[in-house]
Formats: sequence, structure tokens, C-alpha cells
Amino acid sequence: MVEPKFKERFPNAEAALEAIPASPMRLPKANFSQTSLEFTAIQLGEKLTQAIAINNPVPETMLSGRWEVAPHRQDPPHTPDAHTWISFQPATFEANRAEFQITVDTSKLMAHQTYIRKILLHSNSLPETHSLTLQVQTAPMPIKTQKLPLGILALLGLFSLVVVGIISWSVSTSKTFLETPLTAGIGAMAGAAVGWEAAAWLMATAGATTGAKAGFVAGVVTGIIASIMVLTGTVVTGGTAALTGALGGLISGVIIGVATGIAVEKLMATGLGEQFSIWLSLLSAAVGSTLGIGLAVGLLNPLVIWAVVGTSLPWATMIIHLNLRRTRLIGDYRRSERHLIKP
Repeated sequence: MVEPKFKERFPNAEAALEAIPASPMRLPKANFSQTSLEFTAIQLGEKLTQAIAINNPVPETMLSGRWEVAPHRQDPPHTPDAHTWISFQPATFEANRAEFQITVDTSKLMAHQTYIRKILLHSNSLPETHSLTLQVQTAPMPIKTQKLPLGILALLGLFSLVVVGIISWSVSTSKTFLETPLTAGIGAMAGAAVGWEAAAWLMATAGATTGAKAGFVAGVVTGIIASIMVLTGTVVTGGTAALTGALGGLISGVIIGVATGIAVEKLMATGLGEQFSIWLSLLSAAVGSTLGIGLAVGLLNPLVIWAVVGTSLPWATMIIHLNLRRTRLIGDYRRSERHLIKP
């Protein structure tokens, strides 16, 4: 009755009263399954998705709306329909029950940081805009947090030194060894090859397949060395000495083979590659074993010196390579970090 335009006014109060609907005006209501979302990344560059449900309990109404990420000073400029690292599926809806997939792309975010953003639902409910909190914890940079596994390698080398040292001393004090030491040595190599293969079988039975590969490789290499020594005529006599050495080699091969397999599995758990873990563990066991033999027969023995040098140099090279690779990867990440979105 008070409309500015005369033609749009009701003629009287009775006509205005008749125009009022019998039931009051109803607006839909948005009920959320959760009012905050928390994402935790395990790996760098991971895409994470969570579901959120919305329902409208008001009868005879239809809820509709659209999602949007609230502007943030650290995010690149974006439109209401598209965001750099947060997306919605579906982004718009018209339904009284709906489920949405909210995805965050952490490849555009910095490592080991916490991001907090607001996501908005604009709807025909009251209030028209609902605000939800979205929190993202990005994964740490594995190269930065990864420590060199020197403790595991040192323990394996020391264990190998003690085991081989004790067994080598026991064999070297026998009469047969004193008579034909080279024959006993080749017997020990052959026995160790069998022992390593037995250790590989034990590791495979226990489900440690990567550790079993280390035992298999060591057994093959040791067997080849023993065969070469036989073919070149190093061993011509001394069956008893060979058997004595073989028994000692078999025992040490099984014990050290299992220990090496365990070390390989531990190295794999730190994030090192399979081949790198296998060869680094084998070289650690080899360095310890050659030093153990040296303690029994003499560290100045030319064969012992060559064996120690031949195993320790590749071991040191792998450790240095690991250090240099880690430093390079950290530098590469720091350079790329300048282009990533800040929290």
C-alpha cells in the first residue's frame, strides 16, 4: 500500500491481506557434515582429497549454491570459478543432499609448512555465505630430513669383523690350515658362498625379498671368486684343509648374510634405492670381513691389504656420492622453492 508507484499499490488493506501466503516464506538451510577440513601430505607433490556432505532439512525448499576459495594474500590472483591449488567437484549444485570432493594440490606448496585457507559456500540459504576452514600440512622434504645411515653400516661392519675374526682365528690355528693355508682359504670362500645362499633363502622365507637379493648376489660373487682360484691352480691338494675352511666359511656366510639382509631392509626403510642399499650393505660387510681375516692372519698380508683396499674404496665412493647427491637435491629444491606458494 506504500509502494512508490501508484499502480503497484494494493487498493486497500483487505486486498493486501489476501495477497499474504497462507504459510510463511521458507528458506533452505545448509547443514554440513564438518565445518573444517584437515589435510596431511606424506609425500611432496601429493594430491589429497576429502569429501564433505551438505543436506537441507527444510521441506518444500531446494538448496542451491556454489563453492569458492576466499582470497588470500599469498595466493596468486584467481577467479571465483578456479583456484591455483584448491578445487571442488562439483563446484555448483542444486539439491537438498549433495556430496563434494575437495582436492588440494600440494605440488604448488612449500615443504613442511602449514597452510590455512577459508572456503566459502554461497547459497540461497540464510546466511547466504558459509565459511569453512581448510588446513593443509605439507610433507617434509625427505632429502633434508634423511640422515646418512652410517650407524647401520658401522654396526654391520663391526659385526662382520667380529664374526669373521673369531671364525678365521679358529680355522687358522688348526694344523690343516698351517699346512695348506691357501687351500683352507679357498674352502672358506666356497663355504661362504653356500652360506650366503642359505642366508638368502632364510630372508626370502621371512618375507625380506630385498635382503634375500643381497645374499644371492654375495653368494654368486663369492662362488665365482672361488671357482677362478680353483681353475687357476691355486688349490691343488689338501682336501681336509678345504673342508675345514668350508665349514668356517659356511657358518660365517649364514650369520653375516642374515645380518646384511636385515641391514638392506633397514636402509630401504630410510628411503635409499634397492640397488644402492644392497651394494652399500655388501661392501660394509666385506670391509668388516676382510679386516676380521686380517686380524687372524696378519693385516700386513698382501692379499688382506688388497682385499681391504678393494672393498673400502668403493664403499667410501658410495658414501661420498650419497652426500653429494643429497646436497645437490637440497640446492635444486631451494631454487625451485622461490616459485612456490607461501603459507
